[in-house]
Amino acid sequence: MPPQHQAFVKEMENIKIPTKVEEALKNPKWAKAVEAEMHALQRNGTWSTVSLPLRKKKPVGCKWIFTLKHRAYGIID
Repeated sequence: MPPQHQAFVKEMENIKIPTKVEEALKNPKWAKAVEAEMHALQRNGTWSTVSLPLRKKKPVGCKWIFTLKHRAYGIID
């Protein structure tokens, strides 16, 4: 395997991707990413908090999915 690919694989092995938002918030880098995403959602007006109707309606759930973004040449963003 070429050295640049070995370095990339080694770097990926050392990164723990959280599976829950509570886990992500314990890590400053992931917490910063969560905060940036929340600000983007608010800035774009993609959601709002409202009261539920009285007739046993359930709120729409959501789930955070964490992954890594890569720039050109495999650099992690």
